[in-house]
Amino acid sequence: MSEEKLTTNVLILELSTMIVAIALAFSAQSLSNSLTLFNIIDYIFVNIIVVWFWWRYIMDRFKYPVKRNTFPFYDVLLLIIISLLPEVLKVGDIFYLSGTLAALSFIWSLMLRSILNDYRSIFDQKSTKSIKERIILRIFLGLIFLISFIIGFVSIAIAHIIFFVTILVIIYNLVIELTRAKINRKL
Repeated sequence: MSEEKLTTNVLILELSTMIVAIALAFSAQSLSNSLTLFNIIDYIFVNIIVVWFWWRYIMDRFKYPVKRNTFPFYDVLLLIIISLLPEVLKVGDIFYLSGTLAALSFIWSLMLRSILNDYRSIFDQKSTKSIKERIILRIFLGLIFLISFIIGFVSIAIAHIIFFVTILVIIYNLVIELTRAKINRKL
C-alpha cells in the first residue's frame, strides 16, 4: 500500500475515533444535569450501542482499507450518523430512531458496495458472496426501518412493532454471525 493511501486510511480511522469520542462526550454531559441510576444505566446502554457501531465500522475498514485517493464520502456520512445516535437514543422517539437507523443501514450498504468495487479483482468467490450478503442485509434492514419511519406518520403503535421486529432480526443476524465465526475458528 502506498504511503499516501496509508495516510488516508490512518486519517479515516483517527476521524472515526474523534467523532465517536465527541459524541460520547456530549452524551456524558447529559449526566451532569441529573445523576440518577436510570440516567447512568441509560448512559451505559447508549455508549455500548455507539461503540458497537463504531467497532463494526473500524473492523470493516481494517479489513478493507480505502484504496482510492478520493474523499471517503460514505465513511464520513456513516460516522456522522453514528455520532447522532446518542442524541437520537436520548430523545427515544421511534420516528427519529427508525429514520436514523434507516439512513445508517443504507449508507453502510453503499460503503460496503464501494469496498466490493475496490476489491473485486482480489476477492475470491467466498469473500464476494459474504460482502454481497452484508449489503443485502443492510438494504433489507434499511427498508424495514424506512417503513417503520413512514408508518410513524400514521400509527406510532405499528411503527413500534415494526421497529422491534427489526431489532430482533438484527440480534438474530448477530448471533448467526458469531456462531459462524466460532465454527470457522474451530475448523
